[in-house]
Amino acid sequence: MKKTKGLGFTLIELLVVIAIIGLLTVAVMVAVRTSQSRARDAKRMADLKQVQTAIALYLMENPYAPTCPGSNNVNRCLTFTSTNGNLFTDLTIKAKQMPQIPVDPKSGTAGYGYIYIRGYKKFGPAPTNCYSSTGNYRDYILATRMEDKTKNNLNGLVCSWSGVPINYIIDSQ
Repeated sequence: MKKTKGLGFTLIELLVVIAIIGLLTVAVMVAVRTSQSRARDAKRMADLKQVQTAIALYLMENPYAPTCPGSNNVNRCLTFTSTNGNLFTDLTIKAKQMPQIPVDPKSGTAGYGYIYIRGYKKFGPAPTNCYSSTGNYRDYILATRMEDKTKNNLNGLVCSWSGVPINYIIDSQ
């Protein structure tokens, strides 16, 4: 009886190939997820810079920074649902200086969004304060939560406003 050599793959060879494909898939998924969070953080920084520019234009024509109308506190606008302020999209700059107020890329996801507070500055008298009240309505802060912890511009602090964590603040300077 003559032995014929098999033309197919052995079970071991197939398992090795499947394992390699699985590892490559996991590596690609991790890389994609990381790049997506970095892109969202870049959009957050660009959005807040755009709002800061619009507020600077607003301040050229008005004595005080914009308000958040229709609330019990016109000095605070939040993307988040809160009793401490209006929605960020109600900020009074939108009519003239900015056609549309930006929305956080993860809007609707708990803990992500934009915050505007009039009458505050970044960092208080103590180095552990993220922001402090100035009483001057030309001052303001714009804040958000970055997904990438290296984007924190608060000396490593993570602060909160109405229970929402924030780790990135720009102010009127």
